[in-house]
Amino acid sequence: MVQKQDTPPELITPEEATRIVKKAGTTESVERAIAIIEKYCPPAAPLFIQNLALAFIAAAIYDAGRIQGIREQRQRKKANSQ
Repeated sequence: MVQKQDTPPELITPEEATRIVKKAGTTESVERAIAIIEKYCPPAAPLFIQNLALAFIAAAIYDAGRIQGIREQRQRKKANSQ
């Protein structure tokens, strides 16, 4: 398992994220998650399993976006310090 080191705290609450998505969000992440479900979750799977998988995928997409943001911030800091 890879340990996170000095990961900054989350600066947004789930409630804030929900408000932002309602105002300016797109359906791209949801469409991506649904595409993953359709590819890897059998159509005959119970709805509960499909929803559970969708929740896990949504969390993974969120975490991936957060990591992307952290990396972009590090690159900007590195570029500004040179």
